[in-house]
Amino acid sequence: MPPHGHVIACKVTAENPDERFQPTSGGIQELTFRNTPNVWGFSIVGTSGGVHEFADSQFGHLFAWGETRVSSRRSLVLALKELSIRGDIRTTMEYLIQRLEMSAFRENQITTAWLDSLIAEKVAAESPPTDLAVTIEAVCRAHVHFTDRAELSQSASSMDSYHHWANL
Repeated sequence: MPPHGHVIACKVTAENPDERFQPTSGGIQELTFRNTPNVWGFSIVGTSGGVHEFADSQFGHLFAWGETRVSSRRSLVLALKELSIRGDIRTTMEYLIQRLEMSAFRENQITTAWLDSLIAEKVAAESPPTDLAVTIEAVCRAHVHFTDRAELSQSASSMDSYHHWANL
């Protein structure tokens, strides 16, 4: 039977890509991943777990399937962007997203030496600016606060209307 579709996989590791993939260790406060019909992942560490300093730095895997290489790559990028890992460890998630988005990877113009050349050139992963993360958190909290207040206000308004009609 001929192959059907394409699969791209990546390792989920506790490594610092800016320091030549030096392993990192520490606790994990949040690890959230949602499997989809085209992406499957697993982790040997969960929330409130951690990566021990003498353990292997790989603690998970993601696999993305698609009818075409393009669709499997897109699914993997989306899964990596939705993957949430908060803790004391550094991961390669941003680094992987950037490599998957590079034109050389998208156009399948890579060899086994491609990644080694990027590492040698010290092409670093870019982390989002701290002030952006703080701003997004503040906006999210404000949204939750105002949504809760609006629901309370609407609920109180409904109760006033009920009491008005009940007293007629």
